[in-house]
Amino acid sequence: MTTLVNLFPIQLHIKNLKDENLLSTDFDIEINKILNEISEDRKLETATGEYSTTIRSYDDIINIPSMSKFKSYMRNHMKQAWADIGYEECGIAIERSWINRFQKGSRLAGHAHGSTEMVMTYYHNVTEGAASISFFNPFDRQTGMAPFKNKVFTYTPKAGDLLAWPGFLWHEVTTHQIDQSRVAISMNVHQGSYTLTDRWVRVD
Repeated sequence: MTTLVNLFPIQLHIKNLKDENLLSTDFDIEINKILNEISEDRKLETATGEYSTTIRSYDDIINIPSMSKFKSYMRNHMKQAWADIGYEECGIAIERSWINRFQKGSRLAGHAHGSTEMVMTYYHNVTEGAASISFFNPFDRQTGMAPFKNKVFTYTPKAGDLLAWPGFLWHEVTTHQIDQSRVAISMNVHQGSYTLTDRWVRVD
């Protein structure tokens, strides 16, 4: 079942895909190997608390062999998410995909995704007490926007949740307080009208 949350009045698309079994045990083996090979200086940088240990430089994470079922599902479902958040129908493309792994004490500072039209995040490994994500009203400081009373919407994801939202929406992840890691896969989705390069996946 899909839930639409009317935010500020922007739509946040939420769907739980746990029963789809999109990622196999091979994924955990493969991704742990990649994460564990991050250089020590990068681990030190990300351990300051601003960012989780992450593989942001691995921009085609969706293309690793163990993610083939996940990739196929996302390429089909992203069109529905695109429509649900209020965008008009057009060609769209996954521009970039990466993984964040939060350890105890990690957080993700407030940010937006620049010119990205839509962000999709899938929560693969989430246990009770894991960090939440907060979205901030982009109209809060705009003159004449007082009728939008909601300033912040905070959501605590469950394993298997897929969230999609407009890339301009400011958001942050609270400090992760538990010993179990929190693993999320994120994707930037654009209109597919750009000159495509090898790192793009065209979806028509």
